[in-house]
Parts: sequence; structure tokens; C-alpha cells
Amino acid sequence: MVAGVQRAAAPAAKARAAKEKGEAELLADVYEHPDDDAPRLVYADYLQERKRPARRVHRAAVPSARRHLGREEAKREKDLLAEHGRRWLGGIAKLVKKTGMEFERGFLSACATDEIDAHREWNTVHTLRQTAPHRNGMPLKSLRVLESIASIEGLARVTEPLGVTDLEWAGPYLDAYDGMSKKEVAVFQRLRCLPSLRRLVIGGWNAWCDDEIDPTRHAWIWTSPATQRLQDLSVRGALRHLAAWRDVADQHALGRIQVDARTDQDNGLALALERGTGSALSRLVVSGDPQTQPYYNAGGEPSGSVAAAVAAIAALPDDALVEIALRPTRRWKPTDAEKKQLARAMKRQRRWDGAI
Repeated sequence: MVAGVQRAAAPAAKARAAKEKGEAELLADVYEHPDDDAPRLVYADYLQERKRPARRVHRAAVPSARRHLGREEAKREKDLLAEHGRRWLGGIAKLVKKTGMEFERGFLSACATDEIDAHREWNTVHTLRQTAPHRNGMPLKSLRVLESIASIEGLARVTEPLGVTDLEWAGPYLDAYDGMSKKEVAVFQRLRCLPSLRRLVIGGWNAWCDDEIDPTRHAWIWTSPATQRLQDLSVRGALRHLAAWRDVADQHALGRIQVDARTDQDNGLALALERGTGSALSRLVVSGDPQTQPYYNAGGEPSGSVAAAVAAIAALPDDALVEIALRPTRRWKPTDAEKKQLARAMKRQRRWDGAI
């Protein structure tokens, strides 16, 4: 009975003790336990008592409070972040780039940077862009996503496990004359700090020919410790190799494989195969690239991008697909002619449900 009362009173006692701390201690609690809402709420109360402008952001940032956030309060939060956001970054303000900053639950959650140092403020960052960890012991408790990473050489020096689940990497240098960089491939094969990696995007930014998509040249992907639990792979290159990549996805039990076109004739479209009913890779998703715009022929005729997609569908087994979904973007909206061309290509798929 007494023990039960003590356990029930413990959270309140802990909250009272926390409120007696100074601001530095409260912030230390937040950075030490970035996944916990309680330290953030205590800090919000501290700011509220002192009528500090940040109180609105920190109080509204916790999910239980955000459900009741009105339009005016949301606008006020946005304005406060625009006005004070960089000052609230603390010791990492000089390292965080001005564009691409995102805040969640009152603290920095995503940013681009050229350098990561030992400041504890990095502990709330979920997504890092342009720079990856390069040594052990870095304050990255919340890190889950690495985007726009040109080099992974520093990442290969990290030996302790990170919580990263998504990696977007430029890939090894490749051109039609010298082939693929063996050094960068070897670096990828040494990655031991990403045991939780589920999604890998090989962007192909370092490629200077359109054959980098050929899966026979990418066998090295599966020899890295980082890809042993991979579920989602996206690669840049020609759509004509979609069928070959489908076989690779089945071989390695991937849940999704995407081919993102980058050559002139394929520019602007990506084809993804996803597992549907019956666990087969039977769902095709056609999406536009937000960075580029496919070329359209005069009179609304199907573009070369869609023609390449149709050829890729034709190369798949007759009963491979059950459904097709189109994902338009701001720069790509399929014309009626393109939809009809895709529908004709899908008709040879015996299991297709007939919907576009």
C-alpha cells in the first residue's frame, strides 16, 4: 500500500524537483533525454513563468498540446521561430545553415551543416543534411536520417552503432571511361555503424554515364554490413533495367525498389515496385521528379519519359503487376494521352485491376 502511494507520487515529486532547477539544468535534461516529452514540458513551464517568448513554441510543441493549436497560434509559432530560431540553437548556431532548418517539439529537428561538433544541441536533431558523423561519441541521440551525403568516408570511421534508418548518398564516382570508383565502394563495404538501416537512396550524383543503373554493377551493395536489414532501395539511372532490379529486390527480400531516371530520354520520372497483396512486388508507382520537368511534345502527345516507363512495364513478366498508381508533382502532371499509353501497357498484365 505504502509502496503504491510512493510510486504514484513519484512523477509529481520529480516534476517539482525539476522546476527547482535552473535553465541550464533544464536544457541539459532535454538534451540528455530528447525522446522524452517531460523535460520539454518542464522547460516550457519555466519559460512560461518568466514570460519568455519561447514559451509559446515549447508548450505548443509537445503533441498533447499541439492537438489544440489554433491557426493564429500556429502562425505565431512560425513567426517566433523566424525571429528567434537561430538564437535558440545555442552552441551550434554558427554551424547550422540558414536554409532548411526545421523545429519539432520546441527544438531543432532537421538541418543542413558542413560540420558536427561536440555541442549537446545536436542531440535533438533527427535529420542531418550534407554532413554525416565522422567519429565515435558524437551527441546524436535522435539521429535517424542522413540526406544529401556526398561522402561516407568519415562515416566509415564510426564503429559504434547509430540509430540511422535512412541514408541518401551520392554513390561512388562512375563514368563511361574509368568505370566505378573502387575506393568508394570499399568504403561502403566497411560501414559498420548502421545496423538499423532500412532505406538506402543511391543518388547517382557522381555518375557521368547512364549505365550506372545496371544491377550487375551494384553487387557490392549487398556485401556491406549496413544493408543486411535493408527494406527499401532507390537507385538512379535508366528505367529499362527495372525488370532486372525487380529480380534483385526479390532475391534480397526488399519491400520496395525504385528506379529514378536521370538520362535525357528518361528525365523526370521514377518507377517504384512495392509489395502488395500476397507479398509480391505487384504495385507500380509512377512519380514525377520535383527537381526536373519531363519534355512534352506539342499537342499533348506522350513524352519520352512516359515512353521509357511503358517500355519498362513491357519488360516485366505478364502477370507481375496488380495495380498502378500515378504520383503527379508540381512539375509533372500526366496528360490524358500519357494515361492512355500507360493503361495500354498495363492491359497485358493479367492480374491488373484496371485502375489508373
